[in-house]
Amino acid sequence: PVIPGIPPAMQPAAPAAMGGLAAGMSPAHLAISLQQQQAAIQQAAVQKQVLEQQRKARRVQISNLPADSQLTGAVLKDFFNTLMKSASLADDDDCIAEVTLGPESNSAYIEFKHVDEAAKALTNLDGVQLLGSALRVTRSTETVLPSPRSTPTSPSVASQPAPAALPAAAAP
Repeated sequence: PVIPGIPPAMQPAAPAAMGGLAAGMSPAHLAISLQQQQAAIQQAAVQKQVLEQQRKARRVQISNLPADSQLTGAVLKDFFNTLMKSASLADDDDCIAEVTLGPESNSAYIEFKHVDEAAKALTNLDGVQLLGSALRVTRSTETVLPSPRSTPTSPSVASQPAPAALPAAAAP
């Protein structure tokens, strides 16, 4: 049987795939093998939980986006990458892993590559101006997985064309 949420490599092997457990293994070896598989499954579950917690710590919510501006995830990603670098809040020119536009056109969720960059954004970027709107930068409370409207860092993802120019960002 396949256990949901467990990677294929961590799934318990079927008896036929192990060369027939009953034919070649003693009860002691069978018990040890079963304990190892259970430990591997538990370890995978813990790793999944840790990764999800780290992901939440890297995410911030951006609200009060300019109305009717037709901002795309790619434009927001470029804007915040540039802002983070120019304000010396990130060492890398590409500190954002993903941008997910919110269900409302006036919000977005930004996932940074590192927790410390998300913390710096929370501390320093609340109130930054974009197209005349003071953006709210807060801790993300979103728990939904990214939608197809996400903009991952993969260069193979086609993005909509950006506006001709981004306005200069001003600190609050």
